[in-house]
Amino acid sequence: MTDEEYKKEFSKQSLIYLQKLWDKLCNKKLPKGWNKGKAFEYLIMRSFELEIAELKKDSPSMDAFVSYPYNVEYPYTGEDCSAILEQIDGAINVDGYYCLIECKKYDETPIKVEPLSKMRNMLARRHSNVFGMFFSMTDLTTPAKIQVQFMAPQLILLWSKDDIDYCLNHGCFIDCMKWKYRNAVEKCEYFLSYKQYMLKESPVCEALF
Repeated sequence: MTDEEYKKEFSKQSLIYLQKLWDKLCNKKLPKGWNKGKAFEYLIMRSFELEIAELKKDSPSMDAFVSYPYNVEYPYTGEDCSAILEQIDGAINVDGYYCLIECKKYDETPIKVEPLSKMRNMLARRHSNVFGMFFSMTDLTTPAKIQVQFMAPQLILLWSKDDIDYCLNHGCFIDCMKWKYRNAVEKCEYFLSYKQYMLKESPVCEALF
């Protein structure tokens, strides 16, 4: 499938569809012909898009949007010799938060520091208000965990498999983003679990997991 076909497919899907697709991703049972990395990227973007659509029902004039995966070319004028400078997995703007998205779907392989450093370079080229969100289904290596804490002034929020699973089941990606942003800015905390935080805040929910 092409990027346009993925976008067309995902832009019409419901949260229930995304939850079922997430189960297939986790169990390595994607439909034939689907790219697991692409499916992961579009699942994340559509999840945010659905929540923004709900917010806009109450505030139609709200300035919020998602940009599905896209390329940045250079020169920017669109000359014949232009080449792809960056491949962005997505961008989100909501409630004054503007961020770039990076998604990595590795099978059992811990994430090394290189994709995080690449994202840091992308952020360094942009306005200082822009931050990054890094979604991964596997853990980071120890060196990556150490180095990601020293990437200031660029900020990258880390999303674990548990974070994604919880937000898909509760429709709270935007709330989780704000919570992660606040903890990173106020306490330099990058590895907190949103699921554990919510269960602590609402113990009655623990029986559901």
